[in-house]
Amino acid sequence: MGFNLDASLIEPDRFTTDVYPQWFLGSQGKKVTLAKASPEDFALYYPKFATSLHYCVPSLGIDEVGDFSVMYDMRQVEERDYYNKNPYAAYIYADQPLETIENLERRDGPHLLVVHESFGNCVVPFLSLVAGRVDSIDLRHFDGSLRTYIETERPDAVVVMYNPSALGSNNAALFDFR
Repeated sequence: MGFNLDASLIEPDRFTTDVYPQWFLGSQGKKVTLAKASPEDFALYYPKFATSLHYCVPSLGIDEVGDFSVMYDMRQVEERDYYNKNPYAAYIYADQPLETIENLERRDGPHLLVVHESFGNCVVPFLSLVAGRVDSIDLRHFDGSLRTYIETERPDAVVVMYNPSALGSNNAALFDFR
């Protein structure tokens, strides 16, 4: 693509980990209940190096500058509640139509647009560490034109990141790139 991303910034040894033991019961586990499923540990990762990010979520009125943790919705891990909380929603405030993350430490880095569904929520924050700016769009909730957004914002690269289960025919809206 004509630019390099410093992958060393996202090596596992560059992070500390906060582990929440037996904190997460996934969507399938919720269906069969605790009688048939066991909760899993959940983790949030924090860079060991200095970060400064400008994080915006227009749908939630969030426009903040801070370190990496500014992208975490800590309300999702305040208490263990298998059926009413989703710890993975801590990552970039769950499923949002549009989010922008400007890395103030790497202003000269590339501008990426990531089009994804919920499985991308825990990837986008880490991409923001190696890029200058990352825009995140979930087409299930975005009511604008993706084509117009790309023409207006002119990202250096567009990454489409979907879980393989999204490839089914009942997910056609995920592939409406107009």
